[in-house]
Amino acid sequence: GIALTAFISARVPVDALPLLVAPIGASAVLLFAVPASPLAQPWPIVGGNTISALVGVAAACVIPEPTLAAGVAVAGAILAMSLLRCLHPPGGAAALTAVIGGPAIASAGFLFPFVPVALNSLLLVGTGILFHRFSRHSYPHRRRDLRRHPRRPRPAAAPGGDPCRGAPPARAQPDRRPRIQIGTTIDRPMNRNMWCVPT
Repeated sequence: GIALTAFISARVPVDALPLLVAPIGASAVLLFAVPASPLAQPWPIVGGNTISALVGVAAACVIPEPTLAAGVAVAGAILAMSLLRCLHPPGGAAALTAVIGGPAIASAGFLFPFVPVALNSLLLVGTGILFHRFSRHSYPHRRRDLRRHPRRPRPAAAPGGDPCRGAPPARAQPDRRPRIQIGTTIDRPMNRNMWCVPT
């Protein structure tokens, strides 16, 4: 996925900008290793990286001190991703790259979040979709996929029991019915007239 993203990005006529940004490597780990994670879905990857890079460029333009701008960029990126529901951990690295990436990224300004960050993210997501389709894995994951396999509710815990393990198994009640053993005799009075034949 990284190789294909770099190959296609190299065909874009943009000078003095890197073909790949470092956060894309972390995005690739999430996309190919844990595709079921909410952090590895298409919107968090594309939106998280792009929005974080925009926040980083804005912080670098407003705050001239790189140390303070780096902290503001990462904090602002986390806030923006949380509000837009595209939380993606590599987005923090994208915001940081926009601040300390060097003169080439600083001169690109607000072009950097779109080329190469958004371009790399889109190409990586497209490669991930093709890869998971050929490997017969479900990607991207949707809410309806979770409804097909609902979680089974845990049994309620008994009073004083462990709530994590659920209710303990019911104990068998002892059988208190009277039992008659084979070979024992039951003493009872014998009627002497039971063998008398009537005349």
